[in-house]
Amino acid sequence: MKITTLLILGVLLPPPGALAAERILVPAETLIQQAWTLSGRSLVCTLSNSEIRSTPAWSESAPCPPLSPRVAGSLARAYATNTIPESATWRCEGITLMNLVEDWWVYKVSFLPGIPGQFSGPFLPFEVYVLMNGTVVAYRPGSITNSPPPNRNEGDAKPPLPGRSP
Repeated sequence: MKITTLLILGVLLPPPGALAAERILVPAETLIQQAWTLSGRSLVCTLSNSEIRSTPAWSESAPCPPLSPRVAGSLARAYATNTIPESATWRCEGITLMNLVEDWWVYKVSFLPGIPGQFSGPFLPFEVYVLMNGTVVAYRPGSITNSPPPNRNEGDAKPPLPGRSP
């Protein structure tokens, strides 16, 4: 599998069909919404406020979270490999414990695409979210449309880049 990216005007842009990620503004009920594209296949991951609140909380008085980082990493690896078979060789870049709402936490496990030991260019990690009850937040086929905020005026539109048509 070859993953490439293009650097244009200081912004990393993946070529069509490569790995890409997009984060946008979402409704207040939604805590995380992320889209990924790999070889033309688009996936969307969404985590809502009510979903995370249905899992065990981790209070300040408890020394350890309800789910260990090692278990979260194993669950994320199994999910990533099942969802994207090529990810079986991807390196686990890290496991981050994120506090999203009050005493409710989630693990973000990041996998770096590519062949271990070989540099194949800069690209975004594939992120898998694991809740404190061991549930992996699933990616589903689909995409996110990134539309401008509803109160944007027509006069606020930026002109196209030189050499580009609108």
